Amino acid sequence: AERLRQEGFQKGIRTNALNIAKTMLDAGVSLEDVLRFTSLTVEDLAEINHQ
Repeated sequence: AERLRQEGFQKGIRTNALNIAKTMLDAGVSLEDVLRFTSLTVEDLAEINHQ
């Protein structure tokens, strides 16, 4: 049960980071800065473009 709770927590953190990244990109923040501030990868950000 603890493992499932932790997985859910991590998924929530990642989802939040993706939402923040999308907002930053929409606001004109550079890709480099978005990557630096969110600790996401280029692959993570590619996921935003597929949603």
